[in-house]
Amino acid sequence: MKIETLAKEIVELVGGKDNIIDLTHCVTRLRFVVKDDSLVEYNKLEALDEVMKAQLKGGQVQVVIGAKVEMVFNQVIKDIGFDKIEKAKAKPTGKKENLFNRIIRSLSEILTPPLPAIIGGGLIKAILFACANYGWIDAESTTYFVLNIAGDAMFYFFPFLLAVSAAEKFKTNKFMALTLAGVLMYPSLLNLATAGEISQLMLFDIFPIQVVSYSSSVLPIIMIVWLLKYIYGFFQQKLPEVINMTFTPILTLLIMVPVSLVLIAPIGYYIGEYIGQGVQAIVEVAPVPAAFVIAGLRPLFVLTGVHHTLRPLKLQEFATNGFTRLGMMEIMSTMAQATAALGMYLILKNKREKQIALSATTSGYLGITEPALYGILVKYKVSFAAAIIGGGLGASVAVLLGGRSYAPVMASVLSIPVMAGDGFTGAIIGLVVTVVTTLAITIIFGRKSIEKSELNNVSVQSPVEGKVIAIDTIDDSVFAQELIGKSVAIMPSDGKIYAPFDGEVSMLYKTKHAIGLRSSDGIELLVHIGIDTVNLEGKYFKEHVRQNQFFKTGDLLIEFDLDAIKKEEYNPVVICSITNTNEYEDIQKALPSKVGIGHEIFAVSGGLGNE
Repeated sequence: MKIETLAKEIVELVGGKDNIIDLTHCVTRLRFVVKDDSLVEYNKLEALDEVMKAQLKGGQVQVVIGAKVEMVFNQVIKDIGFDKIEKAKAKPTGKKENLFNRIIRSLSEILTPPLPAIIGGGLIKAILFACANYGWIDAESTTYFVLNIAGDAMFYFFPFLLAVSAAEKFKTNKFMALTLAGVLMYPSLLNLATAGEISQLMLFDIFPIQVVSYSSSVLPIIMIVWLLKYIYGFFQQKLPEVINMTFTPILTLLIMVPVSLVLIAPIGYYIGEYIGQGVQAIVEVAPVPAAFVIAGLRPLFVLTGVHHTLRPLKLQEFATNGFTRLGMMEIMSTMAQATAALGMYLILKNKREKQIALSATTSGYLGITEPALYGILVKYKVSFAAAIIGGGLGASVAVLLGGRSYAPVMASVLSIPVMAGDGFTGAIIGLVVTVVTTLAITIIFGRKSIEKSELNNVSVQSPVEGKVIAIDTIDDSVFAQELIGKSVAIMPSDGKIYAPFDGEVSMLYKTKHAIGLRSSDGIELLVHIGIDTVNLEGKYFKEHVRQNQFFKTGDLLIEFDLDAIKKEEYNPVVICSITNTNEYEDIQKALPSKVGIGHEIFAVSGGLGNE
């Protein structure tokens, strides 16, 4: 069920927005204060797909959602018109991971939502190319024309897809983001770029606007939406409410459109120009190292949208020599990316991930590598490295042995015959090196990585000292019934929470009564301190880590005043729940009567993990 639909259903079943006095959320549940709780339809709430439990407790109507609670909360707030309900919302502050990992993670999160369209379009384009290549369909026919639209639209208008997912990632207005994507794709600008008669326009007779096509580009719109977050947010916060609705979008557009066209969007273009010039220089001076660099780094070129800069170089090389080594290098890289996806398909166990990998493999071998790149390589770093090494090494061997392409065609497994001629044996040897190297690296090192992340009896240690109590005795049915995942309850003997494994803080709540942890193996653990202690609003709690901060096993995470919490008549029991329980084949509880720091409380096996 979509978040928007779920939110509307929940509001209706708690008696409608007129029945809602206040709303907060904690780690797993929405907490409504209503005028008349007899209007709440608990059975119908629990019948909703995403709702685990609905109950009246502590004067609040509690609707248990689980991991999606904040998204549902935000949508409910939007639907019922509450402007500033901030209680119990996550606090995304603090030291973050290194810049490179942040960029890769952000790119992955932005590129993942458009994957269905990319995979579908990629397969259509690949199949259409094969049919046209072998004469099974007339490339001039209306059928080809329509099918080509179906396969090409999502690539041609890629900035629009990325605008939506980037706006979700950066938490800014989607429609403003789409508008700015429309600026990049405005027909008049695209027509000028296609005609090639004008290279730039002048804004106010001072600032140059590069006339280039941003179709299929990646970086420009992502960078633009990132800036939009701050510009739009600034005016939203600073302008009086009476003029906010009108002047925030006006002022934002007046700033963002010129800045985007003059500065941000052309950055990708200039990067591409410099890469193209550098590639041309190294091809002329040192073809074998050039082959390794060009074929190896092509996944990065595609990821950043600058791979198109090699196309004119390939065409020029063919026009001059009657063959193109760049085209041959492109084929090697394409085969490497598809093979890396194949390798991940062979070693992954998660059915959904295997499906994505298989689709990416199919379209990759047929020449469309975006599904493999965005869906697999970016997510699994081992496969990315394998594609770089395998593609680069195979291309180097092929160039050394005289391999070349005799037609500037789209790179795919169907393009292999265009390498027939002088150096064909070298090209085939290079292709074998590409496939074998990529597959070997992916399977050997990928399996080791996944064995770590797929968990072979990985241990989760106790984060607190105390006495283990039966989870089903907890005075909270959500935890007692383990609705959010396998859980262990510990009555603490002191007020300190320590890291139960190596990992990072995935969520730190403003009230500090709960913290979400993600292990380096992919385990998502919720440590919840006390029952209903969210009502203390952070009183008696002190955090020692921040969101997105990495930690080591045994690091102090949170301190809490145990005696003060008891004095306030709250149950201080610490509940540890593995919230992604369904991703693992088996989770065993190791439950002595008492636990100390370092004692095992969960033994987990057979999951997907992070890498």
